[in-house]
Amino acid sequence: VDFPDPWDLDEVFAEVVKEERLVIAALDPDEQELLTDLGIDGGFPESEGDLLSVITQNAGQNKIDTFLQREISYDVTVDAFDGRIESVLTLDLTNLADDPNLPAPVIGNNDQGFPLGTNVSEITVYSPLVLEDATVDGEPVGFQGFEQFGVRGYSALVEIAPGATATVVLRLSGPLDLSERYFLRMPVQPTVLPDQIELRVAALDDVELSGRSTPWTETVTTSADLELNLELAPGG
Repeated sequence: VDFPDPWDLDEVFAEVVKEERLVIAALDPDEQELLTDLGIDGGFPESEGDLLSVITQNAGQNKIDTFLQREISYDVTVDAFDGRIESVLTLDLTNLADDPNLPAPVIGNNDQGFPLGTNVSEITVYSPLVLEDATVDGEPVGFQGFEQFGVRGYSALVEIAPGATATVVLRLSGPLDLSERYFLRMPVQPTVLPDQIELRVAALDDVELSGRSTPWTETVTTSADLELNLELAPGG
């Protein structure tokens, strides 16, 4: 087999690596270190503060996740004096596979009994925080809790009809070290359609975000490390 020249591969994959649409994880520490040096490390990260990872896995035995558009909004309120945060994660999942003429291996559900074109996704959210409650399209839904990678995980199946959007909302809370700053690490899952992500952080009245207006908002499309210094507000 004639393998391409490494420099040719670099040209082919450079853009998708930059967009974090191609990542690799290895079990061998030396191999993982090499992947980190190459900028394609897909291992689960650690965080000394808050962490948010949203994973969708296709449970429909098809290729319909090619047409899944994810919009993620993470709204955080910081209580530095009590050392706690409260957050609301809103995940809008849009199933763009609304063409019934797409091939059966793409939109069929084999013997699962779902209507043609239904996207069945397992949603998993990783966080150090405790899940208070969750809804899908406004209806309460039970997420299964577990521990993995040193943090908490919460999972549930969500069905999305062709052309429809399912809105998943999770309320989370818990203690964090907020003596000097709020830190968030947010790895992004590689997807065919890039995520649309909005991060919003607000502090209670007696604390301000140093050098930034509050609430602070940023829109990102790739993995993010967010660090906001906390200060006692004037007169606080």
